[in-house]
Amino acid sequence: MLRTANAGVCGPETFFRECEVARGRKVNVGDLVERRAGSEEAKRKAALLLEAITGKLTMAEAAERLGVTEAMAYRLRDQLFEGAIGSLEPGRVGRPPARPEVDPEKTELEGKVRVLERELEASRIRAELLRWIPQLGRGQKKKRVGAKGAAAEGAEGKSPGSEDRGPPVS
Repeated sequence: MLRTANAGVCGPETFFRECEVARGRKVNVGDLVERRAGSEEAKRKAALLLEAITGKLTMAEAAERLGVTEAMAYRLRDQLFEGAIGSLEPGRVGRPPARPEVDPEKTELEGKVRVLERELEASRIRAELLRWIPQLGRGQKKKRVGAKGAAAEGAEGKSPGSEDRGPPVS
């Protein structure tokens, strides 16, 4: 129980509504709010709600000055408390880790490495396929490009020696 300025005794259930604590210096709610970052409208609402919480105003008076219903004033008060309590939750200690600088040359090289790794994997797969299916690699000749290559092809579009190839693959 606390002793009040008017020699009354207050219990925890009536402390904020009916009691004025006699000790300590008086707090000017307007000064507390004005020194904080935020819009003027948000500061005005916070000051009015804090005055209602400390008992300088009733919630009905605060609601009237805010231009809202009393139920909405209570919701705003709850939001004020939730925001205050949420900001006091424990967080990470110390300075946040610095973001590493992005080196464009490193990024480009990493991209090239990824492309080369994909090409290497494709070559490995091709080699494995040729190992297991040898007839695919047998008898294949590279097509010749140019006038000689075009003249060398027969009327059916086959190159000389194409009959020697293995069975068609489907």
